[in-house]
Amino acid sequence: MSRFISVLIIPAIIICGSLIYFMYYKSSINRHLNDENYQGRDHNPAPVYIALGIAIISLLVNTSKNQLAISNLQNNVNNLSSQIYRLNEKIDELSKKDSTVYSYGLDLINLEKQNGQYVATVRVNVYPEMLQGETEFILRYENTSQVMIENNGVYSADIFFPCAQGGGSAVLSMTYNGKTQNDDIYLEGEKILGSLLPSMDVIGSSEISSNTFKADWTISAYSSETRKITDAVLLISDSKNTKEISLQDAVNNGQMELNIKEKISSGDKVNVEIQYHDDKGFTYTESIYSFDKPYHLEVTDSEGIQVIVL
Repeated sequence: MSRFISVLIIPAIIICGSLIYFMYYKSSINRHLNDENYQGRDHNPAPVYIALGIAIISLLVNTSKNQLAISNLQNNVNNLSSQIYRLNEKIDELSKKDSTVYSYGLDLINLEKQNGQYVATVRVNVYPEMLQGETEFILRYENTSQVMIENNGVYSADIFFPCAQGGGSAVLSMTYNGKTQNDDIYLEGEKILGSLLPSMDVIGSSEISSNTFKADWTISAYSSETRKITDAVLLISDSKNTKEISLQDAVNNGQMELNIKEKISSGDKVNVEIQYHDDKGFTYTESIYSFDKPYHLEVTDSEGIQVIVL
């Protein structure tokens, strides 16, 4: 509406201004012609008024342009706001369609040695969130299949997980309203046993330059509720030698800073590991740096039997 008014009023103002000025100029000319001293006076058509009129007209034109620009900007903002609103509505619709109908968790129930290997009893708990009506959950692991038992709205079943194999997967099947949905559950030994076993973390940088292994690390030690780290060392090995550095400060204080500069015989043969023990007789060997070997963690008991290998 403001744009329409500007288009009509501004030309009208310019036309009225031109007519007023023309009448003023004509009147001025007539006065000069009737004046006896006409030849001795300046009869220029009021240059100050001409300049003022031009300035006013320019101001009006610029004001009109600014109003049009503001109007266009406001229209664009309104269009963008409308598009954002519609996009948010679509996102909400997709979120409702893809809402998770249940969540699950893994709890370590027991860890014991069976037939010469360690087996963890892992309980899978399913927590329905948006289910109403008859629902059935079935847990499939290796060659076994079991219906999960419901108790106070939580569905549960146990898996006997050989820790030494490192990882595995189970399939969780949900039947609801005549439809079946299958989801994979990944069993990662380190995470499953994380609440039971202690650990050591290394943060920082390392490199090999001019046959020298250099590292600037912060090393932290974490005991679990049931097992405490008793001692720890850092092992730097190449094709000829092994260097041992004590990490007892990290064990005693929870953390330590370590700056390393060690000569090595060959950069493509270097391997750096942390080895530590707990008060129940477990030995932990964790790879920290290796040129050609992937990360690994091996835990063995006092008899040398593997608890877990990753």
